[in-house]
Amino acid sequence: MTPSEKALLSSLNSGLSREITVRMRLTDDPRSTNIVEFCEHLAHLVPKLKFRRDDDTAGGLPAISIGPRIDYCGVPSGNEIAPFLKALTALDQRNDSIQPDIVQRLQNIRPASTVTIFIAPSCRFCPEVLHRIIPLPIETAAVRLTVIDTTLFGDVAEINNVRSVPTVIVDDQYRWTGGVRLSELCTAIENRDPSKLDKAALQRLITEGGAYDLARMMLNSGLLYPAFIDLLVNENFTVRLAAMVTIEEMASVDIAAARAVIEPLWKRYHQSNDSVKGDIMYIFGELKSPATLPYLRSALSNETNPEIKAAAREALEVIDK
Repeated sequence: MTPSEKALLSSLNSGLSREITVRMRLTDDPRSTNIVEFCEHLAHLVPKLKFRRDDDTAGGLPAISIGPRIDYCGVPSGNEIAPFLKALTALDQRNDSIQPDIVQRLQNIRPASTVTIFIAPSCRFCPEVLHRIIPLPIETAAVRLTVIDTTLFGDVAEINNVRSVPTVIVDDQYRWTGGVRLSELCTAIENRDPSKLDKAALQRLITEGGAYDLARMMLNSGLLYPAFIDLLVNENFTVRLAAMVTIEEMASVDIAAARAVIEPLWKRYHQSNDSVKGDIMYIFGELKSPATLPYLRSALSNETNPEIKAAAREALEVIDK
């Protein structure tokens, strides 16, 4: 960190009216060490910043999480520092740089759109794009922003076919290289196809209280979102339970639509752990479909885990009523 960078970061302390808590999202990725070292240094320069360590076992990228909807995957330096400070300051002071009509257009967007910006410290154009977009996830819950420093996470840039910076990606469906106007970004978010959202976006929705919203979205579209099956067989029980609430809500409205999960679930059954298998048996019972009978009988005959056998037996009893 250069003397000028230290001075710029130190100036943040006098600009904050109160203490701000920022999370360090740490994973098994060795670059978590870079995040920790930077945050410890920043805490020394800016006493009003308090850092909380969150260990993420889900396998995501290590990040500095600013508020509930901004993840900064990198160590800010060079041209990145000014917009990084803007994000921190916005937690303390309301930002009025977003036009009200933009916020209004995004007000009812569910689930939140994932906007990813790939940047680099030496990029002269990246700060302008960041300054423009950073207020969005602060002003509206419709946007989650992930900033990825290609210097530290070059492998992630390569996987995403990022050739130059800044590159802005919306839900893996829209992409800009160079500048992007907020009106363009807003239109892309409005026009995205929710059925193509990845499992991370759907997981955030249902675990943040949106299980009924997702059920409604799939019912209205007449489609079972492909990534939703991943949530029903997720080994994390909290995620799986929220997905089960979603399918139960669908079944209460349109059981025929909910039964679309039967074949995809059975295809994943034999690769799942015993806890997931038991929950699949439960779901089959809730769906009360004759189509599940051979699957339930197979589980009852072939499984050795008594809990899975009991779940299959209970499901058969429900269907036979």
